[in-house]
Amino acid sequence: MIARLVRSLLLILWITQPFLHAQNPHPSVPWTLDHLNLEGYYKHALLNGGPGVGVPPTSHFEALGLTYESIDPRDCASQREAYRNLFIGSDIDKNGMLFYPDGTNRFALMVVGGAASENNLNDDCSNLSTGTWGGGGGDFSTFLSMTENALNQSGGDHFKNFLARGGAYSGFCAGSSIMARFGLNITGYAEIPVKNAHDWRFDRIGDTLTPYLGDRTQFSDICTVGGGKLPYPNVPAGAEVLFEGTSNSEEWGRQFGAMVWSWEDDEPGYGRMVVSGAHPEDAADGFAVTAAMYSHALDGAGERPIKSEALQNGVVRVMDRETEDFEPEYTKIGDKQIHQFTFEVTDDRDRFLLLELVGARRQNGGEAYDFRLYLNKNRPALPSDHQYTGTGSLSDKTIYLENLDSLPGGTWYVGVALMTSVELEENLWGDLYYIGPTEVLNGIAYELTATWRDRPIQVCEERISNLAVGSELVENTANTITWDSTCLDTDARVTIDLQATGGARLRTLASDISAVAGRFNWNTDQAPGSYRLRVTANHDVTVQATSEVFTIVAPEPLIRVIGKGSMVNGTLYVDDCKYGSNCQSTLILSNTGTAFSLVGATVVDAAGNPGNVFRMTSPNQTNPWAMPFPAQLFLDLGARGSATLQLTYSGGSHSGASYLELQSTRGTLEYQRINLCVNCR
Repeated sequence: MIARLVRSLLLILWITQPFLHAQNPHPSVPWTLDHLNLEGYYKHALLNGGPGVGVPPTSHFEALGLTYESIDPRDCASQREAYRNLFIGSDIDKNGMLFYPDGTNRFALMVVGGAASENNLNDDCSNLSTGTWGGGGGDFSTFLSMTENALNQSGGDHFKNFLARGGAYSGFCAGSSIMARFGLNITGYAEIPVKNAHDWRFDRIGDTLTPYLGDRTQFSDICTVGGGKLPYPNVPAGAEVLFEGTSNSEEWGRQFGAMVWSWEDDEPGYGRMVVSGAHPEDAADGFAVTAAMYSHALDGAGERPIKSEALQNGVVRVMDRETEDFEPEYTKIGDKQIHQFTFEVTDDRDRFLLLELVGARRQNGGEAYDFRLYLNKNRPALPSDHQYTGTGSLSDKTIYLENLDSLPGGTWYVGVALMTSVELEENLWGDLYYIGPTEVLNGIAYELTATWRDRPIQVCEERISNLAVGSELVENTANTITWDSTCLDTDARVTIDLQATGGARLRTLASDISAVAGRFNWNTDQAPGSYRLRVTANHDVTVQATSEVFTIVAPEPLIRVIGKGSMVNGTLYVDDCKYGSNCQSTLILSNTGTAFSLVGATVVDAAGNPGNVFRMTSPNQTNPWAMPFPAQLFLDLGARGSATLQLTYSGGSHSGASYLELQSTRGTLEYQRINLCVNCR
């Protein structure tokens, strides 16, 4: 008999679903879940369709106002691996998507549908192989039992822990059977198989679902595709029958039994399971039944834990432990999670309270994580229910009170929330994975301090101020940028950006500079113009300062030219040159630098050709003329040295347009041009 029952159950778990009843849209239900506290979850419901198992329709969750996430991979090797990484655990999410880093539930409700019918795909998920069938609840149950993460937790352990930590669970057909003895053995009882039928009538038992269904007690046209029922009327311990079912199909005759039931363990804080061996979720007349099942499951969810170790006066609470440390009281916070703390103020003289939250600094791109801080008296502090909320930067928040109400026996609750989150993405092959700041899946560290006293408490606000650099800087020279920082951690880092005068970012000068050092040496490698500087804290972009407008100017020439003749504004005037005579002018070249420089001097005409009417000599010349150009020579100038250059004009009364070009080789090659003007004044 036992062996026969096992074979029947396995058939149920593996059986395909040939078709499901069409579902009519139902935009609403005549009740709400407003009485439930469903804040502090990543999303309300996880629609869990693992390998071989489908997910239920989403319309019930929309009608109930519940957010949901659906994972329904097709059955090929890469998607099994993607599901394993998501649900059971991977390096980027060590204990899987069902739990936060501290082990609390990331979803309020988990729902598993019936066995899926589909063709197998190739390992690369690219092509269907015809005529084959894969999947089923038994496959899913085996996968969950045999697959573990790095913390030695299996998928089956996740199902058990989810309920044990107060989670609500619902399932249909295979989603019910996997919880029984021959699946994951969470409930300990065995289901009794039922036959395929499409005319089941459900009759409500008792008043448990009256808050949802009112006077409605009977629902019809519900199908079974395999599936099971609860032993009845002698139900297992912890179970409560919610609907009896009756079917009178021509093929199988009359069937009767408990078709919808709830189950709970007697352990404190345990959640509630509400399941059915049939498929009311896919029946038009079963819409309200399914919504009521979800609602009743959520009504039985356990309370989310409050950190048992209260905050101590003035003591920093460091929340930086990893999941694998198994220290939930000090473990990092996950995405959209709310950590709850308490503290007691027993002395009526302590009227002043300072609550400080310092969130971890984000390494990627210098962005800040979005932390929130809430304070409440005598009940948990939540986004929708708090007396005070923290203010400050994106990741750092403070609450300061000067009239603290210290009623005897009163308890203050502190809520810390992390709003930075991820999104679920599906690639072309159907593999599911999280994108965005995935580091939040393993948690983000923060520090929390509550200080209460009988006198005012100094509140320290993070600031960067007095950002300054010289008002006029010379291009390619060394300059020092300075700023002041207030209340920043010693390990805080800043980014320095160059801006246009209107505030548009032009470029980043440095991205990982100590904030508290307050200085940065900058070689002004920027074209001449007007600019501003901005210094921004990497951990919080709202902590920043902008400088006054400053200018960058071109450097003075390295070789200074002094004309003994008529030298005016860069033009050497050669006057009174008579036809057939030579006119001579003398220039003094001075090296303004502190190192040797080689200077080349060339006379060029307006077309850029070597000049033919000027020649040059110098008593200081140490290099030969560079033939065939008569008007070219080289001078060696020592540090801050000088040399004499003589230009002799031997042309007619008018030379045309020519100029003297000086080329210095010190540092980068530098050009200077001196116009030569013969008899033009």
